[in-house]
Amino acid sequence: MKRFCLITIALLSGMIASASVSMRLEFQPVPTDILPTNSVRMLFCDSDGYIWIPTYSGLVRYDGYESVTYGMDGSDNVTFDCYLNVVAESSDKKIWIASEKGVFTLDKMTGMIEFAGPDLPIPLNASDIVFSAAKKRQLISEAPSTIHVITDRDIAAHGWRTLAEILRFVPGVQTQTTNSRFQSVMIRGLVGSENNNSRILWLQNGVPMNDVRDSGIWLDETYPIEMIKRIEVVLGPGSALYGSGAFQGVVNIFTKDAADINKYGEYRVSISNNLTFNASAIAAYNSPKKDLGFLAHVSGNTTQGPGLLGSYMYEEYSLVQGGANVG
Repeated sequence: MKRFCLITIALLSGMIASASVSMRLEFQPVPTDILPTNSVRMLFCDSDGYIWIPTYSGLVRYDGYESVTYGMDGSDNVTFDCYLNVVAESSDKKIWIASEKGVFTLDKMTGMIEFAGPDLPIPLNASDIVFSAAKKRQLISEAPSTIHVITDRDIAAHGWRTLAEILRFVPGVQTQTTNSRFQSVMIRGLVGSENNNSRILWLQNGVPMNDVRDSGIWLDETYPIEMIKRIEVVLGPGSALYGSGAFQGVVNIFTKDAADINKYGEYRVSISNNLTFNASAIAAYNSPKKDLGFLAHVSGNTTQGPGLLGSYMYEEYSLVQGGANVG
């Protein structure tokens, strides 16, 4: 009886050992000849069981036996020639491809690739997507700098009238009025800023606005905030990315285009103290195919109070000029 038990236990142990051996996972490398390059960003399995492999300059579909490469040599009406970062599948079974050149869609039935746009299919109002922190689009949570975003919806909701009022909303940014109407902007309490804000890099749609003569920009009430779509404020030095002008930070202003304007136009009128009157109007036209657009903007400002410079500044300037002319 004892011998029978020992034999039974031995048999069970052998069965368990053989089962564990048969369940052992084995990893086999994918043949390298199916990839255009070895730079692989991710793997994606679609609803049909295909494995999609985005690489540099080509998207590979692999079924375990054979592979098909899209966008490699232009035979699919598109040549990527850039890194493909993300692949996803939509409810209509189209493959969406996010690349360094924009977003593309691939029809799995026909193999046709179409360009969806230069940016991610997220409206510019989305405050969780930023550009200015690393000169590329990324999630704000992945940005290497402290960055804040103000959208046109925020401007409309708060009723801000000047660029200085908008920036005053950003934590770590302070403003003060100099010479009656000009605004001096300071970041993180650096009080020694010049009146012309030369220690901050000011960008409009990524193009520097700083004056080449004094490296600054004079902020006043004439800047058309109704044309602002979005503002990104990078706090802290950005000279490694933008050069010496970004000593305190970067303010990148993105303006509206024709597609952002209501078909009936946008109009704004405001009245404040000293009989200050501001009015603006924006009209735009978009072609039916959205490949051509025109935008026109007009604005006017008038006041019975001090102008862009106080009266005493004009008197002082006149005296200096007069003295210089006489002497």
